[in-house]
Amino acid sequence: MIKLTHTIFLLPIILTIGCGTYGTFTVNTDPPSAEIFVDGIPMGKTPATIKVEFPEDKQLVREKKIIALKLRGYKEVREVLTYEEDIKQVLSFKFVSELKEVTTTDLTHTPVADSGKSPIKNP
Repeated sequence: MIKLTHTIFLLPIILTIGCGTYGTFTVNTDPPSAEIFVDGIPMGKTPATIKVEFPEDKQLVREKKIIALKLRGYKEVREVLTYEEDIKQVLSFKFVSELKEVTTTDLTHTPVADSGKSPIKNP
């Protein structure tokens, strides 16, 4: 009977060693429909609520995770996720277009083939 008591006492401790804890994140983007990746693993499209596992290392320190958001025509967004116990975190991101706005200072003159005649007439 003593062995059984020790086993029952130790079982919850054994089951929790090395186990991770999950963090819940609601992810919103402007514009929506961005692909969500956590440590390179696809997690769906925005808007979405995702559960992310945060395993503990041997010193009982929670790992950090990287969330990446991708949407065609926009710069990729990356952020570090951290675990906060019993808190559902809301993450909101605004994408920046990959296309730079063109201004008149950005325009360059493309010369036309030289015909030997000047387009400017002298009076």
